[in-house]
Amino acid sequence: MTGVEAFRPGADDAAVLALRAAVWGADHPHADPAFLGWLLGPDNPAGPGGGVIVRRGGRAVGFAGLCPRLARLDGRDVRIAHGLEYMVDPALGGGLAGRLALRVAAGWAAAAREQGFAFGINYPNENSRRILTSARLGWRPTLSPRLMARALSGFGAMEQPTGALVRLAARLGLSLAALAQGGRAALAGRPGAGAALTLDPAAPRDARMIDALWRRVADMRRVGLRRDAAALGWRYAAHPLRRYAILGWAVEDNLKALIVTTERALHGLRCLMIVDALIDPSAPEAVRALIAGAAAGAARGGCALALAEAAPGCDLARALAAAGFVATPRRLDPKPFMLVTLPLGEAAAFAPADWRFAWGDMDVA
Repeated sequence: MTGVEAFRPGADDAAVLALRAAVWGADHPHADPAFLGWLLGPDNPAGPGGGVIVRRGGRAVGFAGLCPRLARLDGRDVRIAHGLEYMVDPALGGGLAGRLALRVAAGWAAAAREQGFAFGINYPNENSRRILTSARLGWRPTLSPRLMARALSGFGAMEQPTGALVRLAARLGLSLAALAQGGRAALAGRPGAGAALTLDPAAPRDARMIDALWRRVADMRRVGLRRDAAALGWRYAAHPLRRYAILGWAVEDNLKALIVTTERALHGLRCLMIVDALIDPSAPEAVRALIAGAAAGAARGGCALALAEAAPGCDLARALAAAGFVATPRRLDPKPFMLVTLPLGEAAAFAPADWRFAWGDMDVA
């Protein structure tokens, strides 16, 4: 078995994709070469990605990807290292696989530190979380977002919930009464001026509006990923596998809020997902109008449920609650997420309230 080596984007892609197929199956969407090329390729405004790889007998048996991200921290721009795609060949067996996982994670941290990143972020599954937050590696649990849901129907006398929605509601620990109430929720405080529009981060006018909104709100939280036009364009508009809509509410050329949406199938239901948002706190009714409009459009298109991940108490969570979303008990969340962070060049510790979080901060939304 080789030592931990630097991953070379392009040259090592085939080896990593073969390992990914062994770990999660060849039919997983992220086994597509286009996804890896986007995630770790040169078009990221924060710079090309990298990571570490371990080989055995000429094939990859361990890997951890490093995706650079631009962020704001205490009023200044920093580069942070997003750790993702941690993989160890399942054929190695428990003991060897566990030791290799530690080696790979330690090698990733050393590489990120050497490259001068401020800190690391990761959204691990349960197995990886236990390894990363061990005393040996030192990642810190930082934020546990909540899954929020809203039915896209009112369950009136002539409109009964489908069996699939009943089963999913039970799985999420949500009563049909709560979902129905959410489905009937009316928009409060509709904006008196302005209009909704679809934004293209590559269009000069739209980019100017997005950048102006980002500058107004960037430092309202202590830390968070950058959400200017370049960042949103790479994360959403340029994604090779998924389609996202970036929706804004503007008064003339003054953008008051934006949300990012996509649609997916979940347990047999078409669902609307709200994966990102930027909100001017002086106009909270603008984001509520965007959420209500997106929900109404998705319902007309056949979606049964709207979903979002939000940090408890943040501006997005408040807007979602006002638009009829209800929080899922974390113990019943089918895929609970946790943000863990690793000090690198910065020694600062983070509290949940420090973070500007959105579902799209992860690579999986």
